[in-house]
Amino acid sequence: MDDDPAILDGSRALLEQWGCQVECVATGAEAIARLGTGDIPYDAVLCDLQLPGDTDGMDVIDAAKRLQPEALAVLVSGATGPDALQRLRHSGATLLTKPVAPAKLRALLSTRRHAQPA
Repeated sequence: MDDDPAILDGSRALLEQWGCQVECVATGAEAIARLGTGDIPYDAVLCDLQLPGDTDGMDVIDAAKRLQPEALAVLVSGATGPDALQRLRHSGATLLTKPVAPAKLRALLSTRRHAQPA
């Protein structure tokens, strides 16, 4: 999830081109609610750190780790200060810094797919 529609659309198109099934949401609260339904087991949750409203990307990642513990939790950020880095270390999430190279994202997702049992 990202709050910039162009980045969200581009990311969706890229992931779908790689054969991923993608679900995008507009807010952190919506992402957390969707993760909590339990009707879809997610392989990965990609979220921008800076989101509009009261929920930031770390809140979404924390919820993903709690509600979908098998999912790879990935936080994407262009500017990550020491407080956010400390929260990130405690969460066990992976950090990708903007701009994210498509090859780096694909390698990360491919590693995750190979780690899943068949």
